[in-house]
Amino acid sequence: MFFTLAAQSNNFKSELSEDGKTIVEYKIYDTLNVNSEEITIIEYKAKTKTDASLENCISIFSNPDMHKNFYDYTEISKNVKQISKDEWIIYYYYSPPWPIADSDCISKIIKTTDSLNNKITFTSFSDPELIE
Repeated sequence: MFFTLAAQSNNFKSELSEDGKTIVEYKIYDTLNVNSEEITIIEYKAKTKTDASLENCISIFSNPDMHKNFYDYTEISKNVKQISKDEWIIYYYYSPPWPIADSDCISKIIKTTDSLNNKITFTSFSDPELIE
């Protein structure tokens, strides 16, 4: 997957992957962290379509060790803590190409089920407070 990271804006931009299967919406901006140091934030949402059963998708997304197989440039993905059957904390190690530096990420994943619409949503967010 390739998209341009040069522009800095608070508006989401959208790019289509080279294979035409994935749409990534992203925004990049600078802000101050808790120590008043300037940091760059990259937020993104990725959407893709594939032929797979709902059960197969749930199985893959529910297995943190599998995440490195579909998150580009992710060398490590592992479950750090299982909070409940629908909530867990995952560690990721990313090694993207230059100019983006390697980084660690701790994410909390929450799975929600909408049985009426036959829909499962996995929401992931990082939180510095989760890092021990």
